[in-house]
Amino acid sequence: MKLDIKNDDKCYNSDSIENGRIIKDFFQRLSKNIFEQAKRYDKKHHELTKDHDLSLLYSERVIGSTISCAINEITPVHLSEWGFNKSEENTDANRRVDFWCLHKRNDTGKALNYFLEIKKSGYKLEKNFIYQVTKDKIKELLGQVQSLKGISPEWLGDDDAFIGIIIVHGYCNDNSVEKDIIGTPEKLREHIYNEIDKRSGAQLLISTWMLPDNIEAKWGNDDICKFVSIAGLVITKKR
Repeated sequence: MKLDIKNDDKCYNSDSIENGRIIKDFFQRLSKNIFEQAKRYDKKHHELTKDHDLSLLYSERVIGSTISCAINEITPVHLSEWGFNKSEENTDANRRVDFWCLHKRNDTGKALNYFLEIKKSGYKLEKNFIYQVTKDKIKELLGQVQSLKGISPEWLGDDDAFIGIIIVHGYCNDNSVEKDIIGTPEKLREHIYNEIDKRSGAQLLISTWMLPDNIEAKWGNDDICKFVSIAGLVITKKR
């Protein structure tokens, strides 16, 4: 079954930042790979246990393996929880990043260092509502990627891209009827965009997987996930 993925770049201006088109391509490939890995996980888990289990419902720490697999489909050159002075020592002077990878799109392209920070949260579809904790995570994520850019790590490669990624579940009560569900991926994009400090120069990309009926993405007693969005806050050099 082909994945139903919607890419939304309405709040992204490729030409306003260095390597904007290259970064957009990388983000959309990464998001697609994350969704594909989650789908493979669920399918195999069901074959082995007869139960569905969508890995993207777990915390950002737990789904690290899913993200690593997705990055590895693009480039084998990647590390997690790696320090900017290239050691595992955790000090104030050695800022760690959730994921780093090095990738060149083609033989004539640039080899870019991608520094990725990951968060996860939820979006209540009956209320078209994001919780304060989600707003706080967006602001924290933006602060993290701004901090990474401010450090300006001098790693091998042609240039750097800093991307804050927040994975958001669009969910509702399992007993909700269609007329009660007013939240959409487009409205979620508006919520996220409104929380971005425009002075940061961050560009916003979103990819959304509309979950098929055969994936039973439930947690708790009553909640069911209808879609998963991956939003990327992109910061690099301005043009």
